[in-house]
Amino acid sequence: MRTLETDFGQYKKQRVVKYTLENQSGTRISVLNFAGIWQEFSVLEKGQRRQLLLQGDRIKDYINNDLYLNRVIARTAGRIDQARFVLKQKLIQTLPNEEANSLHGGPKGFAQQFFNVTVNQEQGQIILKKTLSETDDSFPGTLELTVSYTQLVACRRQPCVWSIKETRQSKTLSRSPILN
Repeated sequence: MRTLETDFGQYKKQRVVKYTLENQSGTRISVLNFAGIWQEFSVLEKGQRRQLLLQGDRIKDYINNDLYLNRVIARTAGRIDQARFVLKQKLIQTLPNEEANSLHGGPKGFAQQFFNVTVNQEQGQIILKKTLSETDDSFPGTLELTVSYTQLVACRRQPCVWSIKETRQSKTLSRSPILN
């Protein structure tokens, strides 16, 4: 398993890093520390590299679109009308980011965060971790999120597996976070 860590630009004065794993079959995955963006998923086919994701080559390609392209989105996936909801008979007001609505966790959700990243070369994994509390994103409770991308050593039929684990410290609104 080959690993690579490269600069992918800057966003909000922070370094964006691209982490890449490539197996012996030439299957390659790359993930960014910003928003958990799955930047590349490619295979070699008859000596030609084939991209399997809609992707960009610069951080601007991901920032300047409203599609949340390949980002980890949470605490919610979807739109919360008027950026408010009821949880345990209490009205919760969150931050809006789409007119008066909250979309995909709002303006300070996981899709807007820098993740802590570790690479486990032996296991062929890129592991992203981030914890958000109510003071971070206006959603109630604390949510610890771990996203793991696993590159299988030589398998061409299932070249990449990703999994998500969340740990809630208290009652919170959370639909399973997804990769958009």
